[in-house]
Amino acid sequence: MLAAAAWPLQVLEVADLDEGRLLAALPAQSFQLRYRHSLYRGYVWEHFSVSGTHLTLEAVEAEREAAGEYYGLLHRVVRTDGRYRVSAATAPVEELVVRATALGERALLLGRFALPLYPDREGHRIRIRVVRGPVAQVALRLLAGHLGKRVRP
Repeated sequence: MLAAAAWPLQVLEVADLDEGRLLAALPAQSFQLRYRHSLYRGYVWEHFSVSGTHLTLEAVEAEREAAGEYYGLLHRVVRTDGRYRVSAATAPVEELVVRATALGERALLLGRFALPLYPDREGHRIRIRVVRGPVAQVALRLLAGHLGKRVRP
């Protein structure tokens, strides 16, 4: 039993920093952030990969070409399957912090699962990061977050 508690576990933690609440713990794998661009109004998908505890922006897709160009990424915007895509391959980061807004309709997409980040959280800061550690430690942290205890910033 002790060996199972010490087994390493890695999860994608989504937390509301303004409420100090855990919103979700998901498999630590590639995901997308989808939102409505405030200037161009079409949807944008940011594609992130997970490597260890780091997140890397791999590509940006948009419904409108101008939205793809907006980010000033080095690669050329290419049209594929009705969307405009530009490769990114930015430097890895340990966490992402985004604003939840009803106008932006931001959601985290993991495979076919969608986690809306904006309902009842207008303007809140949402942190996305990979948490890694022994099963027992990660489970206690997640349980504390679900019980309404403050999630450490």
